[in-house]
Amino acid sequence: MRKPALALAVGVLALTACGGGSGRLSRDELAARASKICTTQARTIAQIPRGPANAINAAGYLGALLSVYEKAVKQFHQLRPPKDEEATYRAFLRELDRNADILRTLRADAAAQQLKQYVVGQAALHRSRLRLAALQRKLGLTGCSG
Repeated sequence: MRKPALALAVGVLALTACGGGSGRLSRDELAARASKICTTQARTIAQIPRGPANAINAAGYLGALLSVYEKAVKQFHQLRPPKDEEATYRAFLRELDRNADILRTLRADAAAQQLKQYVVGQAALHRSRLRLAALQRKLGLTGCSG
């Protein structure tokens, strides 16, 4: 009887000593994992052929980019920031999701050859990227710039 209780106590002690109790990352761990996601995403996106830069040719490129981007966004959603960074990290996740929505709309506009909407979408994407950059700086995610 005593051995199972002792094993349980040792297990709980080991979890709390390693920080495994809450599952939250430290600020440095968050920055390191986020940087790895960003680096992988950037490397993969750099391999996607772009072709001529116009709305008509952008649909295929945006589709491929969106696939990579959505995978990274899912990975970001799985990270648990430190408690004191949670509100800022949630804002970061909302902006990532907004950015994905904008990319989906841009892809659809490009495919439908809706040039005016495509240009409006490009401006919205730019504004979203500026908001993301500010949130990344707040969170110390230096590996995610660009």
